[in-house]
Amino acid sequence: MPKATPIYTRFTAGEFSSRMKGAVDLPGYYQACILLENMLVTPQGGAERRPGTYFVANGKTNANKIRLIPFELASGNYVLELGDAYVRFYKDGAQLLDGGGSPVEGAWQGGVTPWALADLFEIKYVQTNDTLYLVHPTYDVIQITRTSDTVWVVAGVAFVGDGAPGFNAANDRPSAIAFYEQKMVLAGSNNNPNRVWLSKPGSILDFSTDDGQIYDVYHDKYLSIKWLEAKKQIVFGSGNCEGTIHGSGAPLTSSTVQFGVDSTYGVADVQGELVNENVLFLQKGARKLREFSYNNDRQGNMAPDLTLLADHVGDDVLTQMAIQGNPYTILWAVRNDGELMCLTYELQYQIAAWARMKSDGASGEVESVAVITGATEDQIWVSVKRTVDSTTKRFVEYFKARNFGSDQADCYFVDSGVTLDGGAAATITGATQADPVVITSANHGFDNNEMVKIVDVAGMTEINTNVYTVKNKTAHTFALYLTDGTSSCDGTDFTAYTSGGTAQKVYNTITGLDHLEGESVDILADGAVQPRVTVASGEVDMANSLYANVVHAGLPFTSYLQPMAIEAGAAVGTAQGKKKRIDQLIIRFYKTLGCKVGPDADTLDIIAFRMGDDPMDAPPPLYTGDKEVPWPGGWDAEAPILIVQDQPLPLTVTALMPRLSTSD
Repeated sequence: MPKATPIYTRFTAGEFSSRMKGAVDLPGYYQACILLENMLVTPQGGAERRPGTYFVANGKTNANKIRLIPFELASGNYVLELGDAYVRFYKDGAQLLDGGGSPVEGAWQGGVTPWALADLFEIKYVQTNDTLYLVHPTYDVIQITRTSDTVWVVAGVAFVGDGAPGFNAANDRPSAIAFYEQKMVLAGSNNNPNRVWLSKPGSILDFSTDDGQIYDVYHDKYLSIKWLEAKKQIVFGSGNCEGTIHGSGAPLTSSTVQFGVDSTYGVADVQGELVNENVLFLQKGARKLREFSYNNDRQGNMAPDLTLLADHVGDDVLTQMAIQGNPYTILWAVRNDGELMCLTYELQYQIAAWARMKSDGASGEVESVAVITGATEDQIWVSVKRTVDSTTKRFVEYFKARNFGSDQADCYFVDSGVTLDGGAAATITGATQADPVVITSANHGFDNNEMVKIVDVAGMTEINTNVYTVKNKTAHTFALYLTDGTSSCDGTDFTAYTSGGTAQKVYNTITGLDHLEGESVDILADGAVQPRVTVASGEVDMANSLYANVVHAGLPFTSYLQPMAIEAGAAVGTAQGKKKRIDQLIIRFYKTLGCKVGPDADTLDIIAFRMGDDPMDAPPPLYTGDKEVPWPGGWDAEAPILIVQDQPLPLTVTALMPRLSTSD
């Protein structure tokens, strides 16, 4: 019976369409997956579980969609919540509140007409300094200006110049906006859908004809400009074509201007995204993503289809996009059915890998996405429609960082969740043989009625590993009471304290879950998975009177990785159509714990990660290395492999090595 040991060395082709099954002669076939859900492709080749989302706030109105827009300044990075005739603001992972504790809203001034819900996702915008400019052909050009974190002004833009139309007049309002060579660029009004206006250099609101410029772009079909992107040239997207405007070897002026229509796919009314030198855009119909880029062989711009091998990405229309640049370049695209499409895009390594994100808990549907710069990684914010306890809600959430560090307790793999973190342990320098025991710990920082766990005390060992309630606290001391909060810890018969020990704040009750009332939540406590529980009165208690220092609780989600079927004779030593049996599977993991594997979702075995010498009172450590897995499946023409993670724990797969038997 022939044997073979193929290897899947990486997953950098991402999730392929089911139409591609069997296309084994295609380069990259064995770097692709038939299923890559709630997983992210890394440029190094592995596939890792996407992090969970942190709950920030409810949207203003549960009934209506929210659009999120980034806004970045030296004073901090913000996210704007645009809704039906309002705008709210977020910073440092929290909603901005006024002095009375109410959400800050932009103050509309000057009789400007607020945008309506139906038009939110057709708004285009650019930012300069502390002002955001927004355009839509139905509304006056609007500027949102930050004066302080609690004062934001929304007003119409006062343009100057004799050559410009009244950009705030009906049918003369632009559809697209950009900055180029120190000029504001506007384009695509109802009266002049093919016209582009450029302001004076360095005076972005002055469209005087002496230095400002006006150009009409022509094509053999009706041309209506929907968006602009600008770097070394202006790239425009219109309903029937895409092209560029630039100066011929010099700054753009009326004597150097050059126009070019480079492709004729036509664009959807969704802002394109500039990624280095290229522009990623949605083709009209909003089901295909194309890459507007320069092709050396053709000596011109082209727009290849980045969804050709993954056409299921467009199973529903795409409504919005945002680009993440750190730690990897990733395009996040919202689909109308609530799935979040994710494209790992590293052009220099020829990586364009799709995966799909689904928020299973409370029927989560992502409706908008925005990216802002974070401390160590770009931060992805989402607005999510959820059905909580049979009621529709709109939440603003953000994804936790992919790199959770070296502490297993900081793994975060729940959605719309919360974190309770008791912080670092306080050093103990004394403990009295009294009723109650009084602990000395300089600047301990604990408050009355908080819970602390005592460990590593020498001498008075009776208090070690126990949890107590803090009472009678001063700056440097506190008394120990039992967990009921009323009975004192009587230490009169304890042995005398001699040295050492720490006290660390711990939790048994997880609060702050009012937004998930009636929902079942996953819990990770100090890196260990706890039983799933249901939120009641905005909180949950951990089972078995467990106390932990760092606790995450939120909605569960499941991650799936299924590589393409083993079919190619030359690649794996077998032949297409022959029956195969996986005798054993070797999985190469990185920082992983708690997943399952099998031929299908109904036949999964739990992978054992706990070693014989691992302490039983702590979770197994995250595992890096190879695992040999006995295989539960039988003979099959495809010999499918499915890896599933449904616990609030990390999963990264860097290689798969099945040992196969084949039969004629």
